[in-house]
This record gives sequence, C-alpha cells and structure tokens, in this order.
Amino acid sequence: MVCIKGIKTNTAMSFISEVGDFKRFRTAEQFAGYIGLVPGEQSSGDKVCRTRITKSGNTHLRRLAVECCNSFRRGLVGQKSVELKKRQKNAPSEVINYADKASARCQRKYYRMVNKGKNPNIAVTAVAREFCCFIWGMMTSNYEYSNNEVRELMPDNCLIRVNL
Repeated sequence: MVCIKGIKTNTAMSFISEVGDFKRFRTAEQFAGYIGLVPGEQSSGDKVCRTRITKSGNTHLRRLAVECCNSFRRGLVGQKSVELKKRQKNAPSEVINYADKASARCQRKYYRMVNKGKNPNIAVTAVAREFCCFIWGMMTSNYEYSNNEVRELMPDNCLIRVNL
C-alpha cells in the first residue's frame, strides 16, 4: 500500500489495523461505504436526488483517505518523488503499475473537477472515494478494478504481505 502516492507506513498500518481483513468486502463500493465516502440519496418515486457523502462509516479512515488525497493537489500527473521511488524499489512490478495507475487516475480526476469549477475540497472528497476503491483493489489483489467490475486474480487463501 505504501507504493501509492500519499500513503506512508503509519497510514498503511492504520488502514490495515482498522479494517483487518479487506476480503470481507465483496466489492470496492462496499469498502467505500464502510468508510462513509458514498453519496447519500433522498429519492421519491421517479425523482432521484443525491446528497453529500453519508459520513456513516469509519471516521478515522475517512479522514486519513481525504488527507492522503490532498497529496494529489501537488505535482504533475505521473510525477514521482524520490521518496516514493524509494518506497517502490523492492515491490513487485504489478503492484507498482497498479499504484501508478491509481495515482495518475486520482490526480487527473482532481484536476478535471477543479478545472470545471468544483470546490477543491469537494473534489478531494470525490477523489478519496475512488482512492479507497484502489486501496481495496490492492489489498485484495484485484488489480483489474475498473468500471465497477472486479476480476479475481489470486485465490482466496493468498497471504497479504506488508513490507515495513
């Protein structure tokens, strides 16, 4: 998890200790709901009205996710710091590729929303939801997460290795 921009050892350990087993969530959307980063809804009949995020999940993880996503406000898309390169040094190539994809996609989404006139804080919160979906994908070895579809690449009995 420390291969993703914005996450260092303490943040990764907080996610791991708060969540425990990431595989208890069947989808990335369920994980985002656990954290409380999904939009609320007040619908009646055919009328659908989405509201702000529910905030009904884990407050600590939600705050951490939003703080991690504040790192996407700085730098160019695809740019890596020396420290991030050092953290990625001994990781498998598929993990590094997934982390780079997550960072680039979240950073592009942030800039796209801000350039369209969205409030930067609202944009960071929206990016935090997608960021959490990428974290779930990394921790469950579902590296092909896209468009709400998940393809299982590793068996259920595989171990998650955390390098400290």
